[in-house]
Amino acid sequence: MTKLGDQVPTLRSHRRMTQSELAAHAAIDADTVSAVEAGGGTITVLVAILTVLGAKVDGHDPTELGSWLRNARVGKGLSQQCLATKAGISKPTVIGLERGRGHVASFTAAVNALGVDIRLDLTLRSATALRDVERDKFAVVQGDAQSVLSEFPDHHFHACVCDPPYGLTEYPSELVNQIVATWVKEHDFDFSRQRSYLNADWDGGLPQPSTWRQVHRVLRPGGYLLAFAAPRTADLLTLSLRLAGFEIRDQIAWITTNGMPRTQDVGRMLRRRVMRAAVKDVQGVDHDVQHRHGGEPVNLARRRYPVAGARMRSKYTVHLSAMHSSFTLSRDNGSLLATAAEWDGHRAALKPAHQVVVVARRPLEGLLLDNVMKFGAGTLNVDACRVHGEDGLHRYPSNFVGDIGPEFAKHFFAPRATSREKDRYLPTGMINSHPTVKPVELMRWLVRLVTTPGAMVLDPFMGSGTTGIACMSENRQFIGIDMKDEYVEMARCRIHGWR
Repeated sequence: MTKLGDQVPTLRSHRRMTQSELAAHAAIDADTVSAVEAGGGTITVLVAILTVLGAKVDGHDPTELGSWLRNARVGKGLSQQCLATKAGISKPTVIGLERGRGHVASFTAAVNALGVDIRLDLTLRSATALRDVERDKFAVVQGDAQSVLSEFPDHHFHACVCDPPYGLTEYPSELVNQIVATWVKEHDFDFSRQRSYLNADWDGGLPQPSTWRQVHRVLRPGGYLLAFAAPRTADLLTLSLRLAGFEIRDQIAWITTNGMPRTQDVGRMLRRRVMRAAVKDVQGVDHDVQHRHGGEPVNLARRRYPVAGARMRSKYTVHLSAMHSSFTLSRDNGSLLATAAEWDGHRAALKPAHQVVVVARRPLEGLLLDNVMKFGAGTLNVDACRVHGEDGLHRYPSNFVGDIGPEFAKHFFAPRATSREKDRYLPTGMINSHPTVKPVELMRWLVRLVTTPGAMVLDPFMGSGTTGIACMSENRQFIGIDMKDEYVEMARCRIHGWR
């Protein structure tokens, strides 16, 4: 008798994942994983679990479970009603199962009624990736980083250079306490409810220590890890790395002087609040404002910025004189409007002008020299990263790089990536939509810093593949991992073109 749930624990064990870790990556709870492993749950949940594990259903993608059942039924020459009768379920249930909906128990009953076996196999993505590297010097893999890395042997990579999710959201003290308490217990924190300013499903939280532990395992002793971070969340990233066993060696400041401040003027906010209150008090009153081109009066209540001097988002404006002539402000609102001028120019944040690159290292085995001789890792390639100044001096590289003026010529210059660089070698019609693409020259410098020619470099959060481009340019081998199909294809095209 076939039971799909019975095969899940074996697959999970092979991936070196606990029920809690699997639940976190599949965005479900641990009890649901237990239910599926006991033969319960829904097809949707089973597909999510099998996708995270990287499993195949008789060689097919888990999302094709319904198609697999339909083909098996047709191959047996049975109608949907006949299968339903043999399985002891209803015809609508069979229809739902063939469309990928329904319960695992019903699916199992249908499979057993057909008298066929269904086999769940792990896709050895690591073997495929290593063959690709042998042929092309690089490989890109679609999947969850922790799941994919579990297939690689220990001590396989010389270094890890990556740009992980920043998790730029609000972190009140209570939330930080919960995150740290969960991590200390060696569990994954549930970031599924968090959303960053990017509003992307992959950027709601930071990489968990469990993921970094897999990176730690596949790195050679002394292997360096370079991870980009935002100043606001670098402390949590560093803590996550420490809990995974890494030692923090330094931080590199990448200066990006063209950042945009993401904050509002308090004085402007106060005026907007006053005017909204006034509009609410006098709904229906014709306001003395400039008309649209069509001649109709503007509905001030629908203005995004109903304040004089505010950034314009339309073809009409609100005059300061109109505010006083059109509304009769209450005493409290009038006082607030007078106070607003005192808060002009007050904001909640500075202009972002740098990002952090956390420099971590897997601890050495014994002395530095012995570690280098045994594993070929543990040092920084200083001479390969010296800064060649106009004065002819080759200066020692510092932990300060970026878009800086000529007076700082002794530091490495690394401006942001241009649109032309981002889209280079992409097929016609494909645009690099990744929001945090790093410049190739910066990534080349970082790759040179922590490796020697021929080394194997890992990027478990590959994005559109700039680390891979840097590796091809610097004669290194590269394996990159990303969860999103579109980024994997984008990275493959970019890296192959730059190779």
